[in-house]
Amino acid sequence: RVGIATGAALVGNVGSEEFHNYVAHGDAVNLAARLQTGAKAGQVVISGPTYALIRDAAAVRSLGRFTVKGKSEEVDAFLLEGLRV
Repeated sequence: RVGIATGAALVGNVGSEEFHNYVAHGDAVNLAARLQTGAKAGQVVISGPTYALIRDAAAVRSLGRFTVKGKSEEVDAFLLEGLRV
């Protein structure tokens, strides 16, 4: 299961010299996690903005609009079915 969303994110090591974690925060990170949760085993589910960037290189099927936790508006989701080469 994979969820992919496009957008800004804060990524890096957070903490002190003795203890730190590599983290990723942001709306796109949260949306990708929600898309992953909704995907079935072996599926790659992408967001609308991601689809807009790869539409000429990818075969996708629309999964429709969904309400996801943390978002005030519904989001478009697409199932990635293959890449065009």
